[in-house]
Amino acid sequence: MASGKAALLLWTQNRTKGYNKVNITNFHTSWTDGLAFCALIHSYRPDRVDFSSLSPSNASENLRIAFSTAESLGIPRLLEVEDMVLVSKPEPLSIMTYLSQMYHYFKANPDGKSATVKPTSAGIASIVFEKDSGEAKETLPATRNRSSSDAAAAAHGLKPKSGGNG
Repeated sequence: MASGKAALLLWTQNRTKGYNKVNITNFHTSWTDGLAFCALIHSYRPDRVDFSSLSPSNASENLRIAFSTAESLGIPRLLEVEDMVLVSKPEPLSIMTYLSQMYHYFKANPDGKSATVKPTSAGIASIVFEKDSGEAKETLPATRNRSSSDAAAAAHGLKPKSGGNG
């Protein structure tokens, strides 16, 4: 069975398959030009990102588009452009955390139009579904009493390593 990290990588690869100049092989350098983030969003919401207009040579603008678009959809901005462009190798755990937020958002809301991801103090997302009126309809709470790796595994539909009760 795949680890949570491998499952997250596979999800990003599957969603961005066929996108020009996007080749996701890791959680650091594959994301630095912003195209992978934009392709991932575009795969769910092509109306929000004009992918054909993007260039790998314009990393800062691609990242700005990706992060601001994700935020406008309700995905918390956990990364900034500077986090990606001012270092030779961005922090993989930061990218994985951000992608996990995107995964939970789009899994709960494939059309990207009616849910908001709410990070919790434990760093595990809860999803708030909203009616058209903006009222909260249902909240899926964060997983408690599990290690972060168990929670991540459970979030990706995998069996936790510790077999905790949750």
